[in-house]
Amino acid sequence: MKNTPRLLGALLTTLILGAGWLRAADDIVLADFEAGNYGGWQIKGTAFGKKPCESKLATQPGFSGFTGKGLAHSHAGRDTKPTGSLTSPEFTIERDFINLLIGGGANPQTVGVKVLVEGKEVGWVGGEKSNCLAAASIPVKPYRGKKAVVVIYDRDPGWWGYIAVDDIRQSDRKVGYEKVEKKLKITGKLLLFPVAKPGTNRNILVTSDHWVKIHALTASLAMRPEDILWWGHLEMDARWYYCTDKLGLLVWQDMPSGVAGKDAKGDRDGVPKSKELADQHELELRTMVGQHINSPSIVWWIVFNESWGQYDTPRLTQMVKDLDPDRLVTGASGWFRAPCGDVIDAHRYQSPAGTKPEGDRIGVCREFGGLGYVVPGHLWVPEQTESSVYITCWIRRTTKNSISRSGKRRSRTKQRAAPPPQSTTR
Repeated sequence: MKNTPRLLGALLTTLILGAGWLRAADDIVLADFEAGNYGGWQIKGTAFGKKPCESKLATQPGFSGFTGKGLAHSHAGRDTKPTGSLTSPEFTIERDFINLLIGGGANPQTVGVKVLVEGKEVGWVGGEKSNCLAAASIPVKPYRGKKAVVVIYDRDPGWWGYIAVDDIRQSDRKVGYEKVEKKLKITGKLLLFPVAKPGTNRNILVTSDHWVKIHALTASLAMRPEDILWWGHLEMDARWYYCTDKLGLLVWQDMPSGVAGKDAKGDRDGVPKSKELADQHELELRTMVGQHINSPSIVWWIVFNESWGQYDTPRLTQMVKDLDPDRLVTGASGWFRAPCGDVIDAHRYQSPAGTKPEGDRIGVCREFGGLGYVVPGHLWVPEQTESSVYITCWIRRTTKNSISRSGKRRSRTKQRAAPPPQSTTR
């Protein structure tokens, strides 16, 4: 890997989770969203609905970590477009912290929870771009005795433009994350880290010096040598997108898929195999776009490849367009090509073929080939005159089917001896 561009610097961020969600006996609950309504909270916009979300519905867009049977969130129907806010009734600050459980987006300008004291913002907290709600604290000790309100807001209709909140209370105990950042110069292929026995988890984020995410994981880090159970590692040479960005390559990014949908044919779309598989696939699709949306080399998103796991193609294509309006999106590459997205994407084997544009959609032939060079004596099928992966497989399959039907060979091809070396590709 001598020629592989190496990362000159990396930022290792460790979010250290506190000992747990600690509740002092004298905590003052401001909202737990268990009553089935928002009570005296002021509702603006449509983001948070007219009442708290039930816990069983909150799991559909992937939320976890909340308590009880209700919470407030702005991701109903897995739609990030609605905006709005919730403002609590006015209260008197009587403790040192406003504690809560929070997940979702992390941009303080557009999503989060803030405390206003006499109309002035004195503290803010947001999610960590995670659907797992985590404990967080807003310090308010200097404002004891003063009037305040809590505002939960979502002004972002785009990716990670949502917030989820539960169990807001006044407390004298701080909870949540302490962020530790360390700059490292990466000189080797692996970044090693010590793992302890199961205990307090840490969220570890490794980014480039330009804040492009390279790795994100949760692990129980050993803080003392005697606590080390084993060593984990992160591959630092597998920075594919970093390299494509640096080299100026243009990437057409497929969504890996294959199991969520079924029954897609050449003339019709598929349907989900199950709700669970569809939910998981769409969560991973949103995650893929979110993880790589800042990679300049990606110019194109491709939702489905051929009919592998294909279903609800127009809806999922629009979902990706909403997440990233600035890039081209192909609904399906090859096979069933639904009338949606920016591209008509055909596959042709073995030689390329032109694809006619339709309306404002581009026509491309994204897959063709498997072309080879015919070398006598070095062919899987001796009488083959045109060498390609597709033609070879088709002839062999036809020959095999003929034998299985009649017990003898019906093909004009001769019986093949032991497999010779593969043909040389051009």
